[in-house]
Amino acid sequence: MILIFFPILLFSLNLAEILTHPKSYVRDFYLTEFIKETNSTVLAYKAYNSMYKKKPFKHLRLLAKKDKVFEKIYKCVNVKKEYLRDVDISCILNNGISLKTIARLNKNDLKYLKHSPLKVVYFNEIIGSNPAAVDIIFEDFLARLKESEKIQNNKFKIGISIHSPYSVHPILAQKVINIAKEKNLPIQTHFMESKAEKKWLTKGEGEFKIFFEKYFKNAKPFIKPLEFISMFKDTNTTFVHCVHADDEELQKISELGGFITHCPISNRLLNVGLLNLESVKNYSIPYNVATDGKSSNYSLNLFKEMRSALLMHTDLHPKYLAKDLLKAVTINAAKALGLNNGSLEEGKDADIITFKLPNKVDNLNMLPLYIILYTNMVDNLYI
Repeated sequence: MILIFFPILLFSLNLAEILTHPKSYVRDFYLTEFIKETNSTVLAYKAYNSMYKKKPFKHLRLLAKKDKVFEKIYKCVNVKKEYLRDVDISCILNNGISLKTIARLNKNDLKYLKHSPLKVVYFNEIIGSNPAAVDIIFEDFLARLKESEKIQNNKFKIGISIHSPYSVHPILAQKVINIAKEKNLPIQTHFMESKAEKKWLTKGEGEFKIFFEKYFKNAKPFIKPLEFISMFKDTNTTFVHCVHADDEELQKISELGGFITHCPISNRLLNVGLLNLESVKNYSIPYNVATDGKSSNYSLNLFKEMRSALLMHTDLHPKYLAKDLLKAVTINAAKALGLNNGSLEEGKDADIITFKLPNKVDNLNMLPLYIILYTNMVDNLYI
């Protein structure tokens, strides 16, 4: 039986009171040093799902109205409308996870998030490739941003999502980035998720070309990959996926102090490849692990996501990878989201989860591996 807690535990908080409080919630673990061993409970810092999308992108629906082929794709990823309800929030809490959502959610979602016990980083997403519509799209974005700003509090934070280099015109992207700089908001953007995206951005060829030329004559990429990355200088930006990012692009992300979000199950189910974690580490880029959304995943359980990553990356030793993965869903995710937690130390929010392992772990160096292999649900979640 094990009680694990982290470097400087709970300073001003009474541990016994926290563990017995019936209405407390949590999420996040950062495993560095394991201090004490007692019975069967693991106490750890809460886990962050830093890339959770409750609904498939609204732009898929808009594009589906114009294109019959794309309509088929949309129907595949949008089997039914999903709205965030109490049952969803309960499931998320049972998984020991704090929720991060992408904006463009319906009003019902926002209503539940506003009054839920979760800590939320609500990302207002921008998407638009038509230069003639930049002003209209930007005004719509400002209205949504203003609406989300009205309900900001110590549990509800906002961020900005620039969908991708192929779906957002650089003029529009720059306008939104300027707002993020002014308001000191975290940014997320998809980058190099597939070979098709890479072929389009680097050569202006492939499947994307066929798609864009249905709507725009002589379609060409708006921007080169390195130019796109450079737009995010002096921001707190997370580049999502990066499966096909090359060394030069990873180097640029590292120079900017950027983060990478790894969504292994989504990448596998969409068959786009696997992020090279060794290269990411070689360039000293902190990465987090997340589920992406139900449109490309069978579960939003972050323990399952870590376990899948552990089994997919066969070139990395599981014992050391396990520790990195736990950092990825705690301290790394907190930094990427601009939150004051992710580790238990003085001055940070004491967000904690507890859960049980089936057997005593004699070798604490193996503890991260045991946690990922044997945990699906948490016993207590304190926020």
